[in-house]
Amino acid sequence: MDLPPRLDPSALKSSLFASPDARRAHAERTRLPKGHLSPETGRDQDVYVANQGSSPMDGSTLQAVDLQSGRQRWEAHLVSDLIVSPVPSADKSTVWASGEAVIGAFSADSGEPRGTWGTGTRKCLNPVPLEEDRVVLSDWKDGFLAVLEPGRAQPVWETRVGPVYGDPVAAPGRVLASVYNGWQADAGGVVVALDARTGEPVWRHESSSPVHTSPAVAQDGTVVVAGDHGQMTALDPDSGRTLWQVQFGGRPAAPPTFSPDGERLYLADRSGSLVALDADTGNLEWKMQAPSGLTQAPAVAADGTLCQLAEGPQALLVDPEKGTLTAQVDLEGVLVTRPIPLPDGSFLVRSAAGESWRVSAPPDLKPGSEPPALQPSPEIRVGEAEVSIGGVTLPRR
Repeated sequence: MDLPPRLDPSALKSSLFASPDARRAHAERTRLPKGHLSPETGRDQDVYVANQGSSPMDGSTLQAVDLQSGRQRWEAHLVSDLIVSPVPSADKSTVWASGEAVIGAFSADSGEPRGTWGTGTRKCLNPVPLEEDRVVLSDWKDGFLAVLEPGRAQPVWETRVGPVYGDPVAAPGRVLASVYNGWQADAGGVVVALDARTGEPVWRHESSSPVHTSPAVAQDGTVVVAGDHGQMTALDPDSGRTLWQVQFGGRPAAPPTFSPDGERLYLADRSGSLVALDADTGNLEWKMQAPSGLTQAPAVAADGTLCQLAEGPQALLVDPEKGTLTAQVDLEGVLVTRPIPLPDGSFLVRSAAGESWRVSAPPDLKPGSEPPALQPSPEIRVGEAEVSIGGVTLPRR
């Protein structure tokens, strides 16, 4: 008779769900200090890490750290407990940090302060980069949007739109936000577009499905909104008019994500499905079922490779053309932020405890390489007194 193959317990969870062709991705623990990590890299591939002091009176520290070596370039201080990750500006000249009572702007070159703004009783969320060194902030409690600029004591503009779900989004000449529309069961979703220079309303889109994630913006400015009832809607950037609408499945886990060329749209839902749609028509291109629920948007490398985080906790690398799982790796803790794509095709992944890893595909699966040929399983022969496996003979007990 044939003996069953020996199971690897460490791979059992993955083998139950993953594609049989999936390989083990490489995960290298970084030398970055623990703390709130910036959602993207800044100048010279620096990352920015913020940490709270031991007491509220201590405020917080902000560090610029070289991604390759883990060496600190500079350290700055913010007289407030930081509540979100620091964010580099669009032109990479400034690092913004949002605290309980203060918003701070710092030089990306030296860490020198470029301005602070008191928030009063407001609870400000992530600063979102606009053009140059400006950012837009949202406030859930009072429903304000405000644009800040280094060197200006007062906001460039400020307006009340209602409590904002997720983060506001920058689009060419626009600021977009998904807005609270009441607690009623039949309350639909609202997306507003404001003029980025003045804060004046441009258009307002209402849908039958509640919207609890940020909109996404294509290279040509097209706005895409994912509703809780499984609707995906594309809107004209100038008028808010519906261009197309499709039903994709479950409740979205995060905002949609565009491919680097803008031709494909990805969406992860809470049931573990990852779908790819044609960005021009909304037609389904492929659908993949992940090993467990998804809570973050996928990140996309310059070559198109996707990195999707699953609740396992796992990092999954997905072929963008076929929607197949090509590699995966088990990590530790709760993975709280979207992976950060790096120039070499790898991804930076962080846990809630502040641990971080650099995740990459096996060298033979990187673009331009051919996958290795599958090796045949060793021959197994079972006799009355001995067992031979791949030419190695062992006595039976």
